[in-house]
Formats: sequence, C-alpha cells, structure tokens
Amino acid sequence: MMADGLLLDGEALRIGESEARIGRRVLCHREVTSTSAVAAALAASGEREGTVVLAERQTAGRGRFGRAWTSPPGLGLWFSTILRPPIPVAGAPVLTQVAAVAVAEGIEDVAGPLPGGIKWPNDVLLAGRKVAGILTELVARGDGAAIILGVGVNVNQGPGDFPAALGGKAGSVAMAAGRAVPRADLLRALLRRLDGRYREFLAAGPGPALMEARRRSLTLGHLVRAREGEGELTGLALRLEADGALALELPDGQVRRLMAGEVTGLTEG
Repeated sequence: MMADGLLLDGEALRIGESEARIGRRVLCHREVTSTSAVAAALAASGEREGTVVLAERQTAGRGRFGRAWTSPPGLGLWFSTILRPPIPVAGAPVLTQVAAVAVAEGIEDVAGPLPGGIKWPNDVLLAGRKVAGILTELVARGDGAAIILGVGVNVNQGPGDFPAALGGKAGSVAMAAGRAVPRADLLRALLRRLDGRYREFLAAGPGPALMEARRRSLTLGHLVRAREGEGELTGLALRLEADGALALELPDGQVRRLMAGEVTGLTEG
C-alpha cells in the first residue's frame, strides 16, 4: 500500500489535555537506531514521564528476544514513551498487558470494528495476523527507575511489504480494514488510549485492563508451547493472573506461572 506523509510535527501530534500523562510532549525523528534506545537515554538523563519518542524509520528496531522489527518509513508507527509508575520493579510486566489493551482499543477507534485480539504477552493480532507488538524495558538511574514502553504498529503495509520469512504471520491495520488508515489520526488515538489506561492503572491498579485483556485473549483456553529461557513447556493456558503472569497447566497437572517468554499455539506454524 502507499506510504503517507512524514510525521515530524510533534506539536500537532501531542495530546493537549492538561491531565494527560502520556503524549503531552512528542519528539519526532526522521531516523533513529530505535525509539526505545533514544527514550532510555532521555529517561536516564531525567526526561519527564510521558514523553514520547517517534521515528519515521528505525535502523535497529527490535522486538522480544532481540529480534529485529522491520520498520520502514511511511507505513507504520514506531514510538516509545517514558513511564515512572510508583510500583516495585517486579510489578512492571503487567504494563505490557495494559498497553496491549490500549493499542487494540486505539486501532478500533480509527479503523472501525476490527476486534483486536491479544496473544500473550505482547502481540496484537487482527484477522490472525500480528499487527502490533509491545516491548517494556527497565532503565535504572540513581534516584529510581523508569520503564520504557515501546510500541510498533504496522499501519499501511500490504502483503508485499513484509520480509518473506514472516510468511502469512504479519499483517497491517490497512490489510484488516481494507483501506488505508491515516497514521496521524491513529497515533493520536493510540496515545489517548495509552494515557487513559495508564492513568486508570495508577488510580485503580491493573484489574480493569486485565479484565479486558482476558476478554480479548487469543491464548487462554488453548494448548500452547511456551518458550521460557532456554527451555520449552507445553500445556493448557489456564488464566491471566493479577500480575499479568500466564498460568500454564502442564501435562502432569502442575501449574507453572510464566512472567515472560513466548507462547505459540500448537496448531500454529
């Protein structure tokens, strides 16, 4: 599909609501190694919470396990934001679920009724194809820590815009909607949803977002193969727990809690 214009006007893209935590400051770049690397450096130097780093192109965008994330200019949204929630470091993983819900909701706000499903722990799928991924990373500094929330959304790619290695696994919002989607509109919707869900998290905890994550889950109730470190487990995805962990029932009846890893349905390629 066709790329749209450059998103380099941070003032036009920012969220103007006075109570907003995320998106009141948007820093736009034509090209960076990765938006999360830039945001991490800013966080370490004291940049305020909610600042968003956006790039038209990443030369070293990454997903989970250090995998490359293809981020061509003009076709997607690649951004990271700095968060400083008053929670223990061990509680940070649940923010991945909070963000996944917000991303699915933001996509639907602009593209219409395309129910975004969430594949634990960090993928948003439309019509069985991955369209978005979330990556949370911790940045330590002398007076505390910050969490960098990285988001990548395939917006206007067509089937021919993805590497052959991704086969039929990758998709875009436009492919699911059957039409091109204005990226600026989508970015503003995503930032508003992320801000709303984050403020909800600060006020009420992760419960409301987790309830929605369970409703949208493409993992719960299925037999899955889970990669954990260097090992691999197979079992039934039982439930999403209050801290965002996935409870997995193994063939011998034991239940294992996974805080991170990679889960694949046994019927998937």
